[in-house]
Amino acid sequence: EEGGSVYLVGGVVRDYMMKRTNKDYDIEVFHMSYAHLVEVLSRFGQVMTFGSSFAIIHLDQLPGYEFALPRVEYKTGTKHQDFSIEIDPELPLEKAASRRDFTINALMYEYKTGVIYDFFDGIGDLQRKQLRIVNTEKFKEDPLRILRAASFIARYDLTCTQETFDECQA
Repeated sequence: EEGGSVYLVGGVVRDYMMKRTNKDYDIEVFHMSYAHLVEVLSRFGQVMTFGSSFAIIHLDQLPGYEFALPRVEYKTGTKHQDFSIEIDPELPLEKAASRRDFTINALMYEYKTGVIYDFFDGIGDLQRKQLRIVNTEKFKEDPLRILRAASFIARYDLTCTQETFDECQA
């Protein structure tokens, strides 16, 4: 009703596809400004924001839900936190999904239509029980993604594609 498009993204979609329970819900809202999203969510409880540079919002009435606007991240230095963030509510869906680490985390579920968007064959990777990187250049920018890879392989009983294995060793 407010003009935004709402998508469940990342782990919640992956876990749904794997028939696993999930306690964290990441929601991306397109076609809405940060101020407007804060104003809309404020109608339903107390809003907690985490810096307009990240455009992340929590609502006290929905624990475990994180609302965010689409964004692009650019590495600016050598430290884990050295990123510049550009919020873009009009970002194309595929570009928004491309910032995710693994294909199984790049799935998007459009709330209004029930359509699952899978730009990088994450569903196929789930069926093959494999972990595959979305973008090797972006993957290299955050060394913690190697730990996430090991965690996912163990937690979900996945195999690692050769490309993913090579990037984790690089």
